Amino acid sequence: MAKTVTEAPRGGASDPSVPATRKTPNKAPSFKAWRAPLFFLLALSVLAGLDAALVRIGAAAPVNSVGLGANHGWLMIIGFLGTAITMERAVAAGVWWAYLAPTGTALAALGWMIQPLLHATGVAHASGGGHVALLVVQHLIGVGILLAGLILTAAYVRFYRRVPQRAFLIAALGAFDLVICAIGWFAGLGISQLLLPLLGFPIFTIISERLELARLHFSSRAEDAVLALGALAFVASLLAFVAPNLGSVLWGYLLLALTVVVWSSDVARKTWRREGQTRFMAVAMLAGYFWLAVAAVIWAVAGELTSGPAYEAAIHAVTLGFAFSMILAHAPVIFPALTGRPLPWRPFWWVLLGALHISLWLRLGVGLVWQFANLWQWAASLNVVTVLGLVVTVLVTAVVQPWLAANIQKEQNA
Repeated sequence: MAKTVTEAPRGGASDPSVPATRKTPNKAPSFKAWRAPLFFLLALSVLAGLDAALVRIGAAAPVNSVGLGANHGWLMIIGFLGTAITMERAVAAGVWWAYLAPTGTALAALGWMIQPLLHATGVAHASGGGHVALLVVQHLIGVGILLAGLILTAAYVRFYRRVPQRAFLIAALGAFDLVICAIGWFAGLGISQLLLPLLGFPIFTIISERLELARLHFSSRAEDAVLALGALAFVASLLAFVAPNLGSVLWGYLLLALTVVVWSSDVARKTWRREGQTRFMAVAMLAGYFWLAVAAVIWAVAGELTSGPAYEAAIHAVTLGFAFSMILAHAPVIFPALTGRPLPWRPFWWVLLGALHISLWLRLGVGLVWQFANLWQWAASLNVVTVLGLVVTVLVTAVVQPWLAANIQKEQNA
């Protein structure tokens, strides 16, 4: 049997803008020993990905590696988002094999960090063992992505058998996208050629989460529309492999329609009028939908994207504007589920949210459209600082503050 867990924001009554219902197995094993190295690799992926971002924009980076900069997108989307998403799903599944999914994404991230190191040290260019080492790393990455996609798909099948919901079918589209990325990696395709399935993974996953967590506010007709549009968008992303421009345009229109349907049914449209954490979550989610719509319009108008300002804008509208804004919205709920540690919301989170969206406006609007290179670089650097700020905020709020409080209490009782 499964139990229904109702979660509410800190200091307030139950609110449907936060996870309303979630099925989790009773007395599920925690697998904490497995989670520790995964958290370490997750943190390493974030730091490496942010360093790579600084390299790409030409800013001062702690590790100024061009090779690492080339892997920025992989590290942030699969290394960071992928590991975080698959860990959350593994915890919800409550079975050991589900942890193979975040293990796969973490190993792939490790491969993307080792890759430039092999090139920088000259090992990759050495005859014999050097080529073998590089080949092993290349295969480690591909196998890791494939493992994550297959295990994540199996986890969604498990969820669907437990509670048949359309949300899990939509999430499965994102898991399939990981499998497609793995196949593309083995085929030697670059990130620009795999852009739609690579971004489809976080898009479908986050939309499925909203459908799952706020499903009491989605009508059956709306859920059917989300599933149908999601499936068609998935097909369009496959079509883009053989007809890049047509597939990309269709993807853009379908993604825009999908965004409008989810936005129109999401309870966040009402709860932004409330106060505290509830308003913060709602505003962060609505801002995320806006940026997803911006990205969809770019694809619908521009078609295939391989480089240039439109390419840059679409990618970061999805990853920063949509995905990261949604992470900010749900972090106080998801983090405790992953770690068992509370993450109380603080008003300071508004600063992070504001910095994220203002810097993104400057980066994509002023910097790219009007070609102000210096402003673009500063705005992009602020994006990096914002992501790092969330990491620091989580560590201070969930780890450092409780540790200090416990030590103070211990001294007072002594």
